[in-house]
Amino acid sequence: ELEELVKQHGGQELGKVAFTDLYYDDAEYSLVSTDTWLRRRDDTWELKVPVGTEEEYRSGDERAVFREVEGEASVMEALTEYVAGLDSSRPLAEALQACNFTAFAEFHTIRQKWSLSGCTIDLDVADFGYSIMEIEAMCGSEDDVP
Repeated sequence: ELEELVKQHGGQELGKVAFTDLYYDDAEYSLVSTDTWLRRRDDTWELKVPVGTEEEYRSGDERAVFREVEGEASVMEALTEYVAGLDSSRPLAEALQACNFTAFAEFHTIRQKWSLSGCTIDLDVADFGYSIMEIEAMCGSEDDVP
């Protein structure tokens, strides 16, 4: 049904992909408690950092605006602001383990992607019964966020 609606409005299907996410934090959940999300999606490290204040960028109960950091070196650099004692001379997995970070969640997702009016639409269905649709418009800088 979603596919037909997107096509009716001039959108196009971009394909389907499957991936596995592992989410990491310490025992106190110091990252997720600040809405900061560290994950390894398949073999790629990613960090989602909230932008602005909660009052400015909330969409219902979900934060709407994040700065997304990808790749081991970039994630390591960004994490030094959040994780005391992170040894950036080591591989990220080892450095996190030394700081008592472990994976607290693992799940598999199938994502269908579409493009419509300059936005990307993702429909995710996870293996634990959760599904979500995200409509995303990428911005070059925080100043570009409406």
